[in-house]
Amino acid sequence: MTNWGNFDLEITGEDAIRGSGLTYTIVRPCALTESENPEILQFAHGDNLRGQVSRWAIAKLCVDSLQWAEAGGKTFEVSAREPGVTRPLGHFCSSN
Repeated sequence: MTNWGNFDLEITGEDAIRGSGLTYTIVRPCALTESENPEILQFAHGDNLRGQVSRWAIAKLCVDSLQWAEAGGKTFEVSAREPGVTRPLGHFCSSN
């Protein structure tokens, strides 16, 4: 993140969502690409993941997260590991 002022606003927004009482999943993608190739995703916590991930993969992940109750109340970073098949969100949620 190059603009720390925007980062502060993101954290404020995330905290508001967490405190809202609503079910949420906060997805923090790394640098976005326009690739439409399937990707194996890697997930992390703590704002320390680097890399790139396609907009397509993030859109699919957001839709998939609606199907996994385990994704509720989670915040995670996402990037692509390598070309291949996208790893299901459930893999990440069940491993925490």
